[in-house]
Amino acid sequence: MHIDFNAPIVPGITAAGYQIGGRFQDYEADFASARVIQYYDGLDLIQEINRNSGILRVEGFGRKSEYPGIYFGADTVRLAFTSSGLLGCIYVFGGYAGAYGQAMIGSPLAMSSQTEPLEYDSGDEMYYRVDENGEYIAGLAIIAMEVEPSEHATTLIDGFCVHDWSLFT
Repeated sequence: MHIDFNAPIVPGITAAGYQIGGRFQDYEADFASARVIQYYDGLDLIQEINRNSGILRVEGFGRKSEYPGIYFGADTVRLAFTSSGLLGCIYVFGGYAGAYGQAMIGSPLAMSSQTEPLEYDSGDEMYYRVDENGEYIAGLAIIAMEVEPSEHATTLIDGFCVHDWSLFT
């Protein structure tokens, strides 16, 4: 099994032992023991995820894809595959012990914002790293409440999103 709840977070490349761009078929054995549910309008997906203690495979949710969403634990790690079966996004939340540099889930947002500029995207509800021109740097988003930079020292990181959005086009 590839899952590693302590693996480092590398923007645009890896988290939790999975590789961005990896093929669903290469990981399918990891999900063999998963509880499978079919998404339907009215399903309380949040409840299903929160009560999950193993691996949850959600079929038919969110996008027109034959590939399911995969959840480890109560949303400790979430994998999102593209319509062509490539791993495009790895979310990690509470219970994940890996780090991005010195920043971990539960660390103050300042652990990242003091070393690189961040900008909050209210559409995605995540912070993105930005370059000297104010452009988003691909590969990583930090999940935390939107606050003024002066509050970053007391605002905790809720999760990370390692991604390659270009794979979803």
